[in-house]
Amino acid sequence: SKSPSLLTVREIAIRQPSGRRYAVIASAAHFLGVAFNLAGLSLLTPMVGRDTPRPLRERLGRAMVQGFAAGTSWSPFFVGTAVILSAVPGVTAVEPRLFGVVSGPAGPVASKPRRKPPFAS
Repeated sequence: SKSPSLLTVREIAIRQPSGRRYAVIASAAHFLGVAFNLAGLSLLTPMVGRDTPRPLRERLGRAMVQGFAAGTSWSPFFVGTAVILSAVPGVTAVEPRLFGVVSGPAGPVASKPRRKPPFAS
């Protein structure tokens, strides 16, 4: 995308220190996804192009997917949430939103890099 605003968002996200970068990119993907669905996610994918080093590309890609996925759990703009709200008797908009508020921040916390993988001996 050639949008100056979007290029600015990308630059701000990429220039963040590694600890903060994940949260910034996950948040950007979350809110762009809520606003634009899959188009929002596609606006950020140039950040994980082939010219990005592989470890960074994988981490940024994971941040974008987790941020985007968190929006699907509460936003009525996503088709799945709208279908659940209309098809499942007794479910109100409160339940998915509460789940989203709780589960949304769990991705970045669970994906925080560790010095030693938990499965290593």
